[in-house]
Amino acid sequence: MTDQALNFDWHPQYAAALRIWELNRAASTPMAVKDATTKYLPLAANHESDKDPRYQAYLSRAVFYGFTQETISGLLGLAFRQGVTVDTDNATDYINKNIDGDGIGIEQQSKAAMTNLIKYGRAGLFVDFPPTDGEVSKAEQERLALSATVNLYDAFSIVDWSSTHIGSASILSRVVLCESQYKTTSAGATEEVIVKRTLALDDEGYYFVTEESDDNKEDKVYLPTNSAGQRLNYIPFYFLGATNNDANIDDAPIYPIADLNIAHYKNSADYEISSFLVSQPQPWATGLTQSWVDANMGDFLMGAGLLALPQGAAFGIEQTQPNMVSMEAMNHKQQAMIQMGAKLISSNASFNTASEAIIASASENSRLQTLIDNVVMAYEKAMGALSDFNGSTAPVFTIDTDLSAVMADPQLAIAVTDSWMKGLIPAKDARDYQRSVGLINRTEEEIEDDLADTISPLESTDV
Repeated sequence: MTDQALNFDWHPQYAAALRIWELNRAASTPMAVKDATTKYLPLAANHESDKDPRYQAYLSRAVFYGFTQETISGLLGLAFRQGVTVDTDNATDYINKNIDGDGIGIEQQSKAAMTNLIKYGRAGLFVDFPPTDGEVSKAEQERLALSATVNLYDAFSIVDWSSTHIGSASILSRVVLCESQYKTTSAGATEEVIVKRTLALDDEGYYFVTEESDDNKEDKVYLPTNSAGQRLNYIPFYFLGATNNDANIDDAPIYPIADLNIAHYKNSADYEISSFLVSQPQPWATGLTQSWVDANMGDFLMGAGLLALPQGAAFGIEQTQPNMVSMEAMNHKQQAMIQMGAKLISSNASFNTASEAIIASASENSRLQTLIDNVVMAYEKAMGALSDFNGSTAPVFTIDTDLSAVMADPQLAIAVTDSWMKGLIPAKDARDYQRSVGLINRTEEEIEDDLADTISPLESTDV
């Protein structure tokens, strides 16, 4: 979160990205869009303010469809459809059930990290070392329940950062985090406390942590050490990005869909108010006196049979034609959002030749696959820092999903088969491709055994 009770200096990139993050967060939380009133649904020409009854009616009839949230949920399910694998030893096995100290396991946390990357293109993993007095043995770690934790921070919480160059390498030298903590007051109520946590390297290159809070308590300074009681010479904080995992903010993958979702919502407001105003049939009459109307029209409009009009009078019901402009705009945006969602999984291009298909497939990587790889790489670094404190082998974390089957291109399949038939690639390579996209799942031995009893079409002499 970004509460400003404390003095936070925002990084310029953070300030520039904040508006997009807020839109993405609102679009993935439907009630937040309506709660924002004029921020996402502007006043019409005849609305004086957001308190105007006409605007309130306009707002209440608008329908926000959850395209953004459904897309995020779908991508998340696709990314983790085959689960995760975590290899640990006894000292780090706890991360499967409690990686952050709050009872969240690494699989659950990694899903939250992926969600943040899809929504904001940004997140961070902070490996927090518990304070110790010098070297701590494994026996002491177990007896005192001391273990390093990995904490996930969303884009809003990483407010500032800086790096320093040592030789040709860029080293993270400072990260400022904003987070919420909760305490119980003397009256027994729960109160939110905003904490500013600064991770930094001192002049000698050693890592330290400063904590400030808005409850007027003294600042706290920590000097974390590894399992040997030595201070760290690096900051155990690892950025996750949509493009790569450096400190720079990447574009949020879901933004184009979220932006269209908000525009769709605005069209919906116009469509719904138009439907309300013109959908009801409008009775009309001519040649009637007020006294006749008062005496006769009431019962008729309540459904009391036929109406005998006075001589020279006329009566009818006017039904306006539907205004489909807003609906057409909504349908257009809906189709565009579907196409954008597909693009996050695979760039569905067309090719003129099989060679173009092979070249494009070799160089193309879906946006979702990039996010999966970035999450895995960030956890790989975090596990290394975790092992520094625990004095153990670093756990190995992988997301098992292979998107090849989802991204399978029929043209590429034809090109691979054509290359095999022309003798350009061996049969095993063709089968490996078919296996990778889910066309076959048998081993080479099983296939060869079957082929031994089968005449290949290429070897048949029948005419």
